[in-house]
Amino acid sequence: MTSTTNKNTIQKLISLYLLILLGLFPLYLTAERFQDLTFRLLLLCFLTGTIAAVYEALLIQKRAAIRKRLYRIDLCMLVAMVLSIGQIIVRVFQGKTNYELQLLVSMAVLIYFILSLSEGGAEHFFKASYLDVFLLSCFLIDIVLCLRLFDVLQLSAPVGLLVEDETTLQAFLVLSAGVSILQYCNNRKTGRDKLYCIGAALNFFLLFVRKDLVGILLVGMLFVIIPLLYLPTVELIRRNFIMAFLYFFILSNMSLITNYSGLLQTEVSYDLKGSIYLDLALAVLGVLVFSYWERIPKGIQPDAIVMKRMQKVFRFSFRLCGVLFAAVLCIGSLEGLEERMGIGIMTFFSEGLRTAFASVDGTFGQMLRECGIVGFILTAVTGAVMATRLKKKYDGGSHCATLTALAVLFMAQSFFYKQQIVTTPIYMVFVTSALFYHKNLEEHYENLQEQDARS
Repeated sequence: MTSTTNKNTIQKLISLYLLILLGLFPLYLTAERFQDLTFRLLLLCFLTGTIAAVYEALLIQKRAAIRKRLYRIDLCMLVAMVLSIGQIIVRVFQGKTNYELQLLVSMAVLIYFILSLSEGGAEHFFKASYLDVFLLSCFLIDIVLCLRLFDVLQLSAPVGLLVEDETTLQAFLVLSAGVSILQYCNNRKTGRDKLYCIGAALNFFLLFVRKDLVGILLVGMLFVIIPLLYLPTVELIRRNFIMAFLYFFILSNMSLITNYSGLLQTEVSYDLKGSIYLDLALAVLGVLVFSYWERIPKGIQPDAIVMKRMQKVFRFSFRLCGVLFAAVLCIGSLEGLEERMGIGIMTFFSEGLRTAFASVDGTFGQMLRECGIVGFILTAVTGAVMATRLKKKYDGGSHCATLTALAVLFMAQSFFYKQQIVTTPIYMVFVTSALFYHKNLEEHYENLQEQDARS
């Protein structure tokens, strides 16, 4: 009875922390600073430090327990913590105040240990409904961003961190768009579909206004990955196609919105010819999809039919996209070529990717500058260990697939975006939950009972 009570105490404590971190914390985006540290980072330190201190006190009182087994990812995180704290101490003694990244890494690692070392496992604390809580915060932020974009609201304080740094805004939009897509495809609760669609549409629109080709490709990547991670039922494929058509429909109309509407207070513009080509491609794809959909038997539950052939198509598409991506990067300058159908689009992607990669300032570059070669190597090793464990823990379940997709999105965007205070703590919750997802919950509970009996 005492053991069960202790577990409930820990679960309530960490659940409250997750609700604050995913629900309220994203709304605090003021750009005000204390010396070189943002108030948002200081707030994260206070929240996370308080939870860690309370959990430590419960451990001392033997009212909580930690898992007995350690993994390679634990060692990587521990080294990252020691390296970050060591650099903070050195810089403080040197009179320097530029240790925001080191403090952020320390807090991210502390979040990892709070969720992963607990006896229940991170997956037991993280519920699918928490994603809805996070999306609600994103929805409010998106509204403020849209009001500023349409010159209805001039205040920048509510979203100061997003306004002052373009990369931070792009990373946030990729995260919120990814969560919206995954929730729409996976969550079957009645009445929430429209909210997911509205939230996704706002994120897509804001992402396209920034014309960030890296962000556009990262979000588009999800439409190919989703049928590979989830069980490819008719309902999942249908929802994935709906999100994909919404995404590309908004993209195809950006030339009309930016060039001819006069509604946006921005200088961005899209090529009209490229939009026409994209509309034609959507029309052809729509005809193919609808003709294929007619073959599906009627009167059977959509979740009862698994589309194995369609999954093979997406697997081939994933490989094809990889080859095309590499080919576009290897293509030389296309200037001087005769303007034909498709050359303009190829030129846009080729030049856009080159420009994006030339200006990339991702996590590896960030760690190399701030932490030296040790930080660079540690980042690479941690990524490799993380990918290996994600593959080992993946079991094809819907909840596991959602967490794995978010973890993959985090690893992919880390190549292009720096780690920063707006998205990194949120990503760490998702990644930790994916890393410690338990395939067999009944077996896991039995192991916990055996540990309690021994103690």
